[in-house]
Amino acid sequence: MSVVGLHHAGLYTSNLTRSIAFYREVFGLDVAETFSFGDEQIAFMRVGSARLELIEGGPTRDGAGVVDHFAFEVHGLDRLVERLRQHGATLLDERPFSVVPVGARILFCLGPDGERIELFEYER
Repeated sequence: MSVVGLHHAGLYTSNLTRSIAFYREVFGLDVAETFSFGDEQIAFMRVGSARLELIEGGPTRDGAGVVDHFAFEVHGLDRLVERLRQHGATLLDERPFSVVPVGARILFCLGPDGERIELFEYER
């Protein structure tokens, strides 16, 4: 038995339509599947070979085990930062900064429900 990769990260949202539009327009993600599961409306967005699961409805979970952030590996981080500004996204960092031990530049921003998104670009 072995772990072969990350399949998806799940994120509760207050408005599924708004969140789908944000991740499509800002990050260029496509919807892979949408469906209902009990009281929840779910959309899986393609992120390379992984998925971002957007969930509206059902019980929200607080407390232990809550995810702090998720990270997109990107190319063209500076252009993406400008795109975020054009869409009025909240940037938590003024500009990308280097994380020398991993050889990358990163920047944090917020999604439409205040979720923390890390943008991660390897320095070449």
